[in-house]
Order: sequence, then structure tokens, then C-alpha cells
Amino acid sequence: MSADFSSTAFRQFIEKLPELNLIGEATARNLRNSSLLLLSVVEENEYTDIRNLNVDGLIKKYISTAESEPSEASIQAYKSRFNSAVSKFIDFQLGVNLPPDDEEDLIGEDAQVEVKKKPLPRIRRSVVEARMQQESNSQQLTQNVMSSHTFSAPLLLRPKTGLTIEIKGLPLDLTNEEAERIASFLKIYARP
Repeated sequence: MSADFSSTAFRQFIEKLPELNLIGEATARNLRNSSLLLLSVVEENEYTDIRNLNVDGLIKKYISTAESEPSEASIQAYKSRFNSAVSKFIDFQLGVNLPPDDEEDLIGEDAQVEVKKKPLPRIRRSVVEARMQQESNSQQLTQNVMSSHTFSAPLLLRPKTGLTIEIKGLPLDLTNEEAERIASFLKIYARP
């Protein structure tokens, strides 16, 4: 049986990823949600080989159709997660064993891991650079939180459409009572 690298096969793989137990459940969900978000602008069978897909072009296409433009940090996260998902899909199609917990421990372009005597392909530089950018953004966020004693809480409300909300100015010592008041306030706007 030959490997199928089509966008349709990739979409099917991504939808099943959390159940395949190839990587941690939370990581699998993040990869699935981000990839499906970007794939929302790809037609069925649009790509016969997902390896030829231009991720930057795909992101630009997604941004042009999104209700509101995602932040630069979100774009970098989508790109990193999509690249990671494609890498895992290629490995899966080629029968390469994936490590039990994702490639989080790999560092550098030339890093390789041997799992059951089958080496993993090299991590693309763009994935590593995106991960380093995310870490930098996270450190910046931590510094902002510590200096202002407040934080913003982003929430991916509708993963299929990418609708994200952000609650700004929450105190670091938010109590359960305050969280309940916020939830009660939001319920006013819900439609039955």
C-alpha cells in the first residue's frame, strides 16, 4: 500500500490524531485545532501532496477570510503547530515511529532521536525558530503580568472558525466569586 499525502488524507489524520495515541492528548488537540483552522480554507482534494503546500500562503489565505485578523503570536502558533502536524503525518504515512511525547526535547536542526531503531527526520529550522519565538513571547507575557499584577486570558471560543476572545485586565489573585460574576455576566448575552 502506497502512502497517501493528499490534503484529504491529512485532514482525516488530523481529525483522528488525539485518538491515535502517537503524542500527548493535549498536544494532539492543539495540533488538530490549529491545523483544521488553517485547512478550513483548503478545498477537498485541493492538494494531492501536502508536502508541497506553502504554509505561509495558506496562512495568508486564512487571514484574508478570518472575521478578525489574528495576532502575530497566534499566527506563529498556527504555523508551528501546522508544520508539526504535517511532520507527524508524513512520519505516520511512511511508518516511522513517533516518540511517545512529541519532539519537545529535540533541539537544533541536526537533532535526531532513535525510537525502536528508526531515526526521525530532522526538525525543520522554521519549526524550531517558531518554538523559540513562542518561548520569547511567553517570557514577555510573564514580564508584563508581573509588572502590572493583571493578565489577559485568551480563549479559543470556536475552534472550527478560529473565533477567539480575550478578557483583559484580570487580577492575578482572581477569586472564584469574581470568576462566577464574570461567567454570570457573559450568560446575559447567550442565546438559547
